Amino acid sequence: MTDVKLPDASNACVEMGLNLKECKEKCLKDCNCTAYTNTNETKDGVIGRLS
Repeated sequence: MTDVKLPDASNACVEMGLNLKECKEKCLKDCNCTAYTNTNETKDGVIGRLS
């Protein structure tokens, strides 16, 4: 894709042991968490959580 700005991940927190579902659940319980994503597009990628 062209002309796309990546999100600011300076406050990202990496949770190596979580799958995407677990990361979502953790994010939804954390009032400071604004988003969650899989930072690696492979099936078992690393999970990143923005807080």
